[in-house]
Amino acid sequence: MDLKEKFLETYKAIEKDPESGERHFNVPVEYDGDVRFKMTMDVSKHVVFTDSPAGLGGTDKAASPLFLTLGAIGACIGTVIMFWSRILDIKIDDLKIYSRAHINLAGLLGIGGGKYKPGFDQLEPVVEITSNEEQAKIDQLMEKVDSHCPIFFNLRKESPIEWKIRTKKSK
Repeated sequence: MDLKEKFLETYKAIEKDPESGERHFNVPVEYDGDVRFKMTMDVSKHVVFTDSPAGLGGTDKAASPLFLTLGAIGACIGTVIMFWSRILDIKIDDLKIYSRAHINLAGLLGIGGGKYKPGFDQLEPVVEITSNEEQAKIDQLMEKVDSHCPIFFNLRKESPIEWKIRTKKSK
């Protein structure tokens, strides 16, 4: 079974029983020194490290969480494009996403009396699709991506964040 067939099998199973699509995720993030962290995903199958630039106290040996966020936005857009291109039977020959953003680090550093946001104040992903499909089909595809991209949902709808803080005494 090729990847498209496997995807469509999953799609049809969830279409038949939407409750079967329920998933819970937990990504442990462990301190690894300075401002480095280790993220373990998918039951230790995937490990990603984060760091910060030297100017922000890091060693710059891994991508910063902000760059990982931009990468995740681009990867999510691409993944959802490929999902929906299969559902809509749209042939994509090549795809590139440029995740652009703007930030003023004054917000992160608490400088400026609240004038600056601590995160990106502008996100502008640019999607380049190579395809011989009609523009109307590409537009239909991108409407599906815009309304079904999980990261867009989380960023636009502000998924509720409910902190659970556990403090332990040092030994």
